[in-house]
Amino acid sequence: MHNMKRYKNWVRAAMLLLLTMLTSNGTWADTKVTVWLNDGTKTDVLFANNPVITYAEGTVTLASTSGSKSWPLTQLRKLTFGEGQTLQVETEEGDAIEMEIEVETSYADKEAVITSAGVSGTETDKSTLALPSEVDVYGETYKVTIIADNLLKDQTDVTDIHLPDTEEPLKIGKDALKIDDETVATIHSPLALLDDYAIDDQLKQNVDAGKLTATVNAPSHYWTFSCGIDVVIPDNIKVYKCVIADDKVQITMIEDKDLLVDNKRIIKANNGVLVACPDDDTVNAYEIVAHPGGQTAIDADSDAKSYGVNWLEPVIKSKSYPADEYYVLKDNEFHAIDADINSAVPACKAVLKKPASVFASRTLGIVGDGTTSISSTLGPSALEEGYWYNLNGRRIEKPSFKGVYINNGKKVIIK
Repeated sequence: MHNMKRYKNWVRAAMLLLLTMLTSNGTWADTKVTVWLNDGTKTDVLFANNPVITYAEGTVTLASTSGSKSWPLTQLRKLTFGEGQTLQVETEEGDAIEMEIEVETSYADKEAVITSAGVSGTETDKSTLALPSEVDVYGETYKVTIIADNLLKDQTDVTDIHLPDTEEPLKIGKDALKIDDETVATIHSPLALLDDYAIDDQLKQNVDAGKLTATVNAPSHYWTFSCGIDVVIPDNIKVYKCVIADDKVQITMIEDKDLLVDNKRIIKANNGVLVACPDDDTVNAYEIVAHPGGQTAIDADSDAKSYGVNWLEPVIKSKSYPADEYYVLKDNEFHAIDADINSAVPACKAVLKKPASVFASRTLGIVGDGTTSISSTLGPSALEEGYWYNLNGRRIEKPSFKGVYINNGKKVIIK
């Protein structure tokens, strides 16, 4: 017992000596601190904003302008300090923002919790905050998984918050991204996580204000799209549904009367669609906004089929599809999925499904506005032989009613 007491006194004396030396040196820029506790646990804290160490009334405190951490001296085994670096975060739009970030890390899980955040530098625009997907502490990389409670409370200068592109959505603590009752920041989400964040109760204030967004960077004139929630789309893009006919992809524009909800153009949840950029557009970046009231539990395997006959299927979560049954869009053409390339289709795109007995080449061009390239118009007494399908892709013996059908891979109107 006497030896144990002497050991504790020695540890306390050593800690006080360390604290005296450190406090006499004032501050350190971008310091990483590892806190070792007597119970064997270890916590890394990244102070990116000149922390100051103090000791008073038995408590050790590390503080910076963006927050502080304290521990009873009796619980501390040791503190170690590491050289830091400026943390620079790139937004979805490609803007680089220098950040002041404090994190707590789990050494075993290699995960980090953001406990404090702010914009660095006197010349930096203080209104835009970008959170990192990972941080580096002592040469170890930690994946950011959680945003702590009340992270941005009363930071009224912040108007825009960019969430990182992570495999899974971050766990958002209570009121973590809430500024105050009056100030609602715009949350910029990665497109693939927009539906996940839209159903998070902690972002309801942002969704209701129309301030949860994602950016689509269109790779070419046409692009496919889907989402697990209702989203508002820009007025200057056109939206289409698709079928295969005449060895081409025939497209039909979805009219505004079928898109308008609350006087806004909405693509409804769980629908695969084809989207076209304006012909004269050189920007090719479009803002998609989560629509209030269109958020429910996400069903990644659902196809809502809200727009009638449409062979596009939504890809709500990234997944792989069977070869030769599905097509993906690339460079304004649809290409059959290759059996030799087992790569998943990214979330928020759409795949074109081909009925098993419909003939089609491995590469299909896009034609018309759903009204061109029709192979023939026939009367009921002149039906051709071969396989017949309705526009839902269901095989039938022969048409018995007026309408549009597929015969031998060609689109046919029966009058």
